[in-house]
Amino acid sequence: MKKILALYVTIAMLLCSASALADTTKVVIHYDDGMDITQVLPEGYTADYDVTEEGILWMRLIKDNDSLGIAMTIAADADHDDKIRLNDLTAEEKEAFAQALFEDMDKEEWSIMVTGQGTEAIVVKTTEDAYSSALISTLYYGYGVVLYIGYTDGHELSDADIETAMQVLTDLTFEAKSTD
Repeated sequence: MKKILALYVTIAMLLCSASALADTTKVVIHYDDGMDITQVLPEGYTADYDVTEEGILWMRLIKDNDSLGIAMTIAADADHDDKIRLNDLTAEEKEAFAQALFEDMDKEEWSIMVTGQGTEAIVVKTTEDAYSSALISTLYYGYGVVLYIGYTDGHELSDADIETAMQVLTDLTFEAKSTD
């Protein structure tokens, strides 16, 4: 879980980096030998993604002329590799998961929201030096997913922005590759 802070920093840097973008409404990523990950993009968004040598998938969602940045990392979570979803954790395990998520953040308020597919996600909102952002984290099939959302120009996040992020998680699917 301590890797989440490193992922948070990486995500923030990714929001500022420039690279080639996939101009499509759906991205299918052949993540590892046994898993494909599909992300349906929100209307008007494009995606930029890469898988690092360490096996961390990062994805940045971009909308032209919009200062709202959405970035996501996905990595195997050895601490929760036997869990299908965050819903499978006990209340104590969810508390520990959330604590690790915001351990180095100024604001420690978190809540649980539910995606359109019924998967729980922990939402941690923060405002640091007039910069509003949120981390949203969940588990899918033993993979930790951390979604970062924030404005690059200092705007305050709205409930609609958080709903957009939750829709991104709703539209994220993991599929075991067929052995054909």
